[in-house]
Amino acid sequence: MNKLFASIIKETLIVIRDKAGLAIVFVMPMALLIIMTLLQDSSFKKISKSKTPILLVDSDNDSLGISIKNGLINSGYFDVIENYNGQKLTENKINNLVSDGLFQLGIVIPDSSSIIIRNTVKRYILVCMNQGLSVEKIYKEVINVKIFIDPLVIQSFKNSIISSIENFTTKIEMKIISTSLTEEINKRFSGNKNITFNGDKLLSFDEIIASTEPDMIMPNSVQHNVPAWTIFAIFFIIIPMASHIIKERNDGSLNRILTMPVPYIIILFAKIIVYTVISLILVVFLFSIGYFVLPLFGMPELNIGNSFLAIVLVSLSTSLAACGYGVLIGSIATTHYQASSFGAISVIILAAIGGIWIPVYVMPDVMKNISEFSPLNWGINAYYNIFLRGYGVFSILANCFKLIGFFSFTLLASWGYKKYLRLKG
Repeated sequence: MNKLFASIIKETLIVIRDKAGLAIVFVMPMALLIIMTLLQDSSFKKISKSKTPILLVDSDNDSLGISIKNGLINSGYFDVIENYNGQKLTENKINNLVSDGLFQLGIVIPDSSSIIIRNTVKRYILVCMNQGLSVEKIYKEVINVKIFIDPLVIQSFKNSIISSIENFTTKIEMKIISTSLTEEINKRFSGNKNITFNGDKLLSFDEIIASTEPDMIMPNSVQHNVPAWTIFAIFFIIIPMASHIIKERNDGSLNRILTMPVPYIIILFAKIIVYTVISLILVVFLFSIGYFVLPLFGMPELNIGNSFLAIVLVSLSTSLAACGYGVLIGSIATTHYQASSFGAISVIILAAIGGIWIPVYVMPDVMKNISEFSPLNWGINAYYNIFLRGYGVFSILANCFKLIGFFSFTLLASWGYKKYLRLKG
C-alpha cells in the first residue's frame, strides 16, 4: 500500500510540473466548451429572432401577390425587399443578386396570377353545376411562381422557406376559391350567400418534450454541449498521459523505478488513479463552467438532472476508459510526436462518429452502426440520459459497463503488447 501511495505522489508531482499538459487538460477544454456553446446558442437565436431578407417582384398586384407579400411580412421571419439601390427589382436583377451571393432568396410572382386562379376556379364550378361537362376537359393555366435560391443555402433552410411560402399560397387559393364560389352561387340562387374562408386554423400543434420523468428537463444548447465537450475533454487527457509514459521509458526513469521492489502493475495503477482523479476534477470544472459562467453570457444554467450517483458513475467510467486508452497509446507509441498525433486524431475521429459533433440520428445507417463502437458515444448517451431525459442510475449502467469493458480491453492489449516486445527482444 505504501508503494502505491508513493507512486501516486510521484505521478502527481510529474503532472503538476507539466504546465503545458495541464493547459491541454483544463484551459483548452474550457475555451472549447464556452466557444462552441456560444456559437450554437447564437445560431439558434439568430434563426429564431432575426429576419431573413427576401427579394420580391410582384407583377400580379392582385390578391395573390398582395397576400404573399403580407404573409411574408406578417410571419415575422422575413424582411421583404422590393427595391434595391433605389430601383425597382426585376426578375433579372433578382437572379443576379442571388447568384452573386448578396441575397439568399428571391421570389417573382407572374402577371395576372390572381385572374388565372379565379378563371380556373370558375371553370371548375361551372363543371360541378353542369353534369354534362367533364372535369378532365377543363383548360388549366399553370402559374409559375419563381423562387431564386443561392446555391450555398443549406437544404433544410431552403425546404423551410419553400414550405412557408406554400403555406401562404394555399391559404390565398382557398380564399379565392371561396370568393368565386360565393359569386357563382349568388348568380344562380336567390338571396346573398357568403361563403368565406379566412385561413383560420382548425388544428393547433402543441410541442411536448417527451419524458417519463415527473421533473422534465428542458433541452437547450447548454444541456447538449456541456456533457458532449466534457466527454471530448476527458478523452484528450490521453495526450499528456501517453507522453509521460513515453518520457519515462525513453529517459530511463522507468528502468530505474523497476530496479526497486515495486511491481510494474502498481506503477501503472498509480498513473491511472492520478489521471482518473484529474479527469474527475475536469468534469467538476467544466460542469461548473456550465452552471456559473455560461449564464453570464445570457445562456441558461446547466441542469445536472436528478441523480448525482449516476453522474459519478458515468464520469468515473469515462475517465477510466480514457486512461486505459492513454496507457495503450503510451505503450505502443515510441515518440511524443506519434502519441500526440495519433492520440489527437483518433479522439477526433471517435468523437465525430460518436455523436459529439454531429447527432447520431442525422447520420446515414452505416455511420449509425459504426457509432455504436465509439466509447465517446457510450459516454455521451449516458450523460444525455441524465441531463436531458432526467433518468437515474439504471439507465446508464449498460453504457458504464461498456466503458469499463473498454478500459479492461485497453489494459489487456497494453500488457499483451509489452509481452510481445519482450518475447521479440
